[in-house]
Amino acid sequence: MKKFIVLLFVFLIAALFRVWNLGGVPHGFHSDEVVAGYEGTFLLKNHTDTYGNSLPIYFDKFGDFRPIGTFYLSGISNLLLGNSVFATRFAAAFFGALTSVVVYFLFLEVAGAEKKRGALFAAFVVSVLPWHVVLSRSTQESIIGILTISLGLVFLFRKKIWLSALLFFASYFLYTAHRILVPLVLASALLDFWVSGKKELFRKTLYLTVVFIILSALVLSTKWGRSRGVQILIFNDPNVYTVGQDLAHGDGPGNVLVARVFHNKAVILTRFAVSQYLSYFSPDFLFVHGGLPDRYHIPEQGLLYFSLTPFILFGFVEVLKRRKYLPLILFFVTPLLATFTMDDVPNMNRVSFMIVPIVIFAGFGLEKLLSTKVNKVLKYGFFGFVSLLLFLEIAYFSHEYFVHESQHKSFFRNDTYGQVGLYIAKNRSKYKKVYIVNTDDMPIYVWFFANNYDKNIRYPMNEKVDIFEWENMVFIRTDCLKDRISKFDLSDSLIVDGGDCQAMDGFTQQAAWVRGDSTKSFRALSNLK
Repeated sequence: MKKFIVLLFVFLIAALFRVWNLGGVPHGFHSDEVVAGYEGTFLLKNHTDTYGNSLPIYFDKFGDFRPIGTFYLSGISNLLLGNSVFATRFAAAFFGALTSVVVYFLFLEVAGAEKKRGALFAAFVVSVLPWHVVLSRSTQESIIGILTISLGLVFLFRKKIWLSALLFFASYFLYTAHRILVPLVLASALLDFWVSGKKELFRKTLYLTVVFIILSALVLSTKWGRSRGVQILIFNDPNVYTVGQDLAHGDGPGNVLVARVFHNKAVILTRFAVSQYLSYFSPDFLFVHGGLPDRYHIPEQGLLYFSLTPFILFGFVEVLKRRKYLPLILFFVTPLLATFTMDDVPNMNRVSFMIVPIVIFAGFGLEKLLSTKVNKVLKYGFFGFVSLLLFLEIAYFSHEYFVHESQHKSFFRNDTYGQVGLYIAKNRSKYKKVYIVNTDDMPIYVWFFANNYDKNIRYPMNEKVDIFEWENMVFIRTDCLKDRISKFDLSDSLIVDGGDCQAMDGFTQQAAWVRGDSTKSFRALSNLK
């Protein structure tokens, strides 16, 4: 009973780190977030998206055909809690906090039911881990997928095959990369069951693995299933091949054979892939600076705490000794998802499932260190020192994230877009026309903050149209409006332009917005008499 009270306390810590000031941190409201919140709520209210598709399983924002599970969950939050930034983010934050509980039970399945101290520690590490906290607060669908896949593994260990299959299947509708990750996780479990001699589990997992390999192949054979992969695979990046061409030119015009042997596509791609793969195990990625995209980056903060290093290392060795290979396999297999991708690499989101084996290592490490027979003064002195260091690191991360995050790379989080959308929603009725610079799907921001879910709204987001008009609003895809609006009737107008754009004759400034990093974002101008 005491263990479950402690587990509840861990969950509350996880919830606190993910829900406190959720509407304000992360600072800004990224376009991926507002699209998830708005489209999810629109779907639940009207049973179609803003393209007119009935209850779709994906949403095409820019040819990416994003799985729509998180949209529905954010929509439910908005309907229950009220239309807001907090509500949009709440679903991912809640499931992120709940992951700490799931990790507790997964650890017990892997390590043994008696290893409750290690399970609690693994759960606690998840609850305060910068990597997991930051993604949980950012409406990031991979976080919910970590929960469904981890819970699927728990039920797989317990031979609840149908429940396990259902959870793995649900992951396909949450995050694109998990359509590859699920078969890899199942294959990892299959290998672990084979090594450990669990014949019944091996047989059932084999069937499940084959089913999901086939399912993934079918999904990837469709346009909507493979489009995001096509966008980010290194095979489609001309810059990768340019490296080889530049090196080949260096061999001189008479050395075609040498160039083909040393600088061919296979060599260039292999070296690039190996470099990518190894980057996910580097101290710089894990402990020092973290990864990309920039909108998740915290100044001077890695993805893990330095003080976890002894637990992770001891746990790694203990897993090997005890032949508990599943976390070991998952640790080395998960980065394969990102090895052949470009765009925002090393990418902390695509490999976020690495969190699970890492915290399991930490749990094993704690169990090993607690059971080691050494001088008690030395042992508890060590734990006291490491605990103090961990507490200081948690405090440092909390300060950097909740205080300094707003001033760091806020451009990449669409900082002030929410305030601008709200301003337009409140003031547009005063004007005959409102002309708005449309740099990142501003119509969605306006409708979201106007709480406007009119079933007749249609917005061709994926077409990136040059000019989009809705009621008295004209959205123009440009950085500055001055040279684009001369052909329009500007009488009694409101203009929402870029913050650094040139002044316009006859217009006076009504409002201006500055990002958290002190750069100008937008300003509102009017010639209303």
